[in-house]
Amino acid sequence: MPKNDEHTYYDDETGQKESYKTRIRRHRLANLYRIFLILLLAGVVIFALIVQNNNRIFSEYEVTSSAERSANISTAVSMELGGTIFTYSRDGMSCVDTKGSAKWNQTYEMKAPMVATCGNMAAVGDYDGESIYVVNTSGVQGTISTQYPLKNLCVAANGVTAAALDDGNITWIYLYDKSGNTLIQIRTTMSQSGYPLSMSLSPNGILLTVSYLFVDNGDIKARVAFFNFGEVGQNEADNYVSGYDYTDTIVPEVQFVNNACAFAAADSRLMFYSGSQKPVMKSETMIQNEIQSIHYGTGAVGVVTPDMSGASRYILTIYDMNGEELLKEGLDMEYKDILIEDTYILIYNDADCLIYSMKGVKKYEGQLGGDVSLLIPGRDAGHLTAVTQTEIKEIVLR
Repeated sequence: MPKNDEHTYYDDETGQKESYKTRIRRHRLANLYRIFLILLLAGVVIFALIVQNNNRIFSEYEVTSSAERSANISTAVSMELGGTIFTYSRDGMSCVDTKGSAKWNQTYEMKAPMVATCGNMAAVGDYDGESIYVVNTSGVQGTISTQYPLKNLCVAANGVTAAALDDGNITWIYLYDKSGNTLIQIRTTMSQSGYPLSMSLSPNGILLTVSYLFVDNGDIKARVAFFNFGEVGQNEADNYVSGYDYTDTIVPEVQFVNNACAFAAADSRLMFYSGSQKPVMKSETMIQNEIQSIHYGTGAVGVVTPDMSGASRYILTIYDMNGEELLKEGLDMEYKDILIEDTYILIYNDADCLIYSMKGVKKYEGQLGGDVSLLIPGRDAGHLTAVTQTEIKEIVLR
């Protein structure tokens, strides 16, 4: 008697004999083919929607909701923090969502508050004071009491905070966890390493880059140094893992944009570095005209320079983290800020807004109701939150 899996069947189309195993195999292959076609079609549709969205042009806006700002913020500064509105002043700080609902507030007394942010984390310190608050969108995560007056600070996404502290002829760089515990301390002097002008932590808190100013045989030089506080840096003196010197220049800004990429800005050039353990310089880009401002996202850096040709007021140039030019556009508007997102650039001032795609497509040019102090990007270029002195408006571009 034949086994069940050896029964004979006939193909519905050809009428030829086939075994049970062959019939099951053919059925499975047909199902896989259908699934492949469905996935392929879905991918084509998604790609088409992305292309359509990237090239979509907006001509007007609609306010879909608004909320009053009840706090007296005439002397305060507001910024985006993890998609919320973070406001600070000499008397305290607060956080509200884009609907205007209060998330938390904290009072303090500071003579000159200074703020560093990374993702949804912020460090708020008193310049020349000895206190730092580490906060996120949920509230205060910890406080730090420094041993010496604070001169500069930066923060990682996990709350690790680096602080440059003034001890007379010595400048200390202390690394703290968000609870205020000292993790590392680095001693710097003008005669040995130089004076730290700028510093930045990688989002994961493992790498620190510092820009130093020093004098060598009467020549002004800059040094960009990298420190590793993970396993790789434990066997190195002061956790120092790499660095580069530059003659006859000052480097007033260094910045990590992700865990493996950083850049440094001098008066006439940009330097790009990569590496998650021992960063190395990948490229150097010379800037012909004086840099007006620097802006960055997670994978790109924007430089604004005067347009010496007279065709426009400014030139905005966007570079990727290899130093390759992605976009160059002339700007005629005075800008308050330039935000670099993954697929578009948002430029705005109190009254005007300009949006470009990374391909150079002008997606929107116009106003958003006036008196805008802060713009927060939404899920795409067509969704924004506009913050004024008196209200918060959710806006959809059409």
